[in-house]
Amino acid sequence: MKTRLVRVLVLAMVGVAVFASAAWAVTASSQAATGVTVAYARADGNGHVDSFGGKGTSRVTAAGTSPTVVTFTGNYPTGLTLNKVIIQATPYAFSGREATNAYPCGRLTTTTIQVCVFNFDTGTSANSLEPFWINIYIGR
Repeated sequence: MKTRLVRVLVLAMVGVAVFASAAWAVTASSQAATGVTVAYARADGNGHVDSFGGKGTSRVTAAGTSPTVVTFTGNYPTGLTLNKVIIQATPYAFSGREATNAYPCGRLTTTTIQVCVFNFDTGTSANSLEPFWINIYIGR
């Protein structure tokens, strides 16, 4: 009787663990559509893209200075709006005085996201051609 009770308790605990794991997995996968980095790149004001990636991103180009227009190409969520695009941009800060400002500009579709990046020296207000990093998230 004691052995049977122990077996039942062990099976119940295993069942709870499996159920809890499955419930967590469902929650995690439902969150994967939002809040993930759909596009990221390291580029500079000379139009060079050193590296890129992100969920759905297959190509990145950069052109121009002040602003540098960074174009991400790939497969992005439907219903994409400016209110859902979250951009994080960070300057290389070689001199310690660079700053970066970025905002969506140009195309914003299920295949293209364009971002304008202003990279400048805070001491002189001159354009900086130094590298910058940019991350794009899609919010809810």
